[in-house]
Amino acid sequence: MGLSDYQGETMSSITIGRYDHESVTKDYAGWIEPADRSWIIYTDAQGKPAVYYPKRAASGAVVGEGILL
Repeated sequence: MGLSDYQGETMSSITIGRYDHESVTKDYAGWIEPADRSWIIYTDAQGKPAVYYPKRAASGAVVGEGILL
């Protein structure tokens, strides 16, 4: 089976960002999220995924406990 045989959903765009402000970077250096903002992954100082939040409120706030990666 090759890539041309794949019939699944198309992947949405994602944003990968870095925080500039010191008060934020002490905990996380950046984030990864899809265009619909349905989940978010916070990254550590090296840019590696650190915490995954699979659910978010309409406001963008995380919902529930994060999953350490």
